[in-house]
Amino acid sequence: MLGVSGQLRIPVHQVITASKTVRLGMVQFVPATWDVKGNWARLKRILRKVPAGRMDLVITPECILDGYTVKEAPKGRSVKWAKRERWLRECALDAAAGGILAEAGASARRIRSYLVLGYTELVGRGKAANSAAVFDRRGRRIATYHKTHLQQHDLQFERGKSWTVVGADFGRFGVLICADRRWPEAMRCQRLLGADLVAIPSYGMHGDLNLAMMRTRAYENGFFIAFAHAQESLVTGPGGEVEVDVRSDQDALVPCTVDLEKLNDSHVKDRRTDLYGC
Repeated sequence: MLGVSGQLRIPVHQVITASKTVRLGMVQFVPATWDVKGNWARLKRILRKVPAGRMDLVITPECILDGYTVKEAPKGRSVKWAKRERWLRECALDAAAGGILAEAGASARRIRSYLVLGYTELVGRGKAANSAAVFDRRGRRIATYHKTHLQQHDLQFERGKSWTVVGADFGRFGVLICADRRWPEAMRCQRLLGADLVAIPSYGMHGDLNLAMMRTRAYENGFFIAFAHAQESLVTGPGGEVEVDVRSDQDALVPCTVDLEKLNDSHVKDRRTDLYGC
């Protein structure tokens, strides 16, 4: 795993992947707010149906375990959320305590796939982060990304301070969460750090505007984007093409195989950084 804090040091054209194709699986279901145990049971049922060795990377939506309960909070920091203490107590998982996160690792080990799990994480007394844990094929938690771009009700979370790019056996993948994708700089940093694709657990905005945005972000960076939303599973490719776009509120795992031979770094290596002073 490559843990980074804003140091962009990896030339994209030097990235070498161990495999040409990557088998993706996007988890798709609308979770119930506040029901961590119930949502985990639903997610386990989906994962149990995945044959061992059939997936390379499985991605869940944002805060899938608690149903993105924070959406009930008032927008901004100025108004106190009456349910904040309950939210921290019932929805924020302590990564050091094992429990569901340990079970998630066991699930990744059973299906022999990398797993990106969106959840609310306790990161200190009275503090939580909008998180995505990354498990490898052996079930080890090898990285955790905290959402960096916070607005409105997300201001209940602590702000992430670094990027996460994972060196997997099939190549490198970055992790962003939901609104992070709106900023071109966030996506470009993933590519500069060597990501062949970006996994995006999401819960909020989706649909046609998002489709246009994800096609553009993939094209301008020459890589793949795998967007896992509660109601949409979307994969866009280096040419701006749509590899898969499934919109539904049914419990499912949407598969998609992508070919890393299609990566294109021309928009990155041909930049005029001597002109970009802003």
